[in-house]
Amino acid sequence: MKKAVYAILFFILFIILLIFRCHWDSYRFYQKGILLESSDIRQSILYYGSSIRSGSVVSHYKEKSRERLKEIMQRVNDPVLRRMIADEIREEKAGRN
Repeated sequence: MKKAVYAILFFILFIILLIFRCHWDSYRFYQKGILLESSDIRQSILYYGSSIRSGSVVSHYKEKSRERLKEIMQRVNDPVLRRMIADEIREEKAGRN
């Protein structure tokens, strides 16, 4: 009986750690995207896309990254960058299905 309780507690702890790890990854990619936005916009777009894809269900960095990508899309005139942003947003939507 004691082993079963410990196994269940360990499993719950493991799930909580996985959720925290997804949240932390999303946060790191979001912060890196902000840092690179003024110097290397292409890398910044890729980091925002990674933040969207790595975010867990409870991560608000996923939504913040999506908003930043939409802001960048309105700011830039380069069709290649617009295509990159559209691809990042589309990959996230395809990943949810």
